Amino acid sequence: MERYCEALVQEPEENQKQMLEELQNLRIEHSTCVYAISSTKAQMETMNQDMNEQILRFAEDGHDLDSLNQELEIRAITSEATLKKAHSHSLLRMSAACATWPLVVCRELLLLLKLLLELNLKKFLR
Repeated sequence: MERYCEALVQEPEENQKQMLEELQNLRIEHSTCVYAISSTKAQMETMNQDMNEQILRFAEDGHDLDSLNQELEIRAITSEATLKKAHSHSLLRMSAACATWPLVVCRELLLLLKLLLELNLKKFLR
């Protein structure tokens, strides 16, 4: 009977030891999970800060690009206006030159004729 009582007492003690070991394993596993969660949260916060900084940089770059685009558009408009003005001035100069062109040609022709007459006159006088 003693052995029976000892066996009855020993079985719950062994169950208690097994349960304590399982609880210890669960405690270790729980600690590991808590550590993993806290390190993952820290990584997420770092990534979130990095993403926010990138978003700010992208916004600043976008603003800079918009400003540069506006400046280039203004330069393009100014260049077009200057080009049109220069083109119209060159057309005016060309039309003025064309208007005086016959006079220049006539003057040159008269000089050539004069030279030819002088040369012929010199030949004739020899």
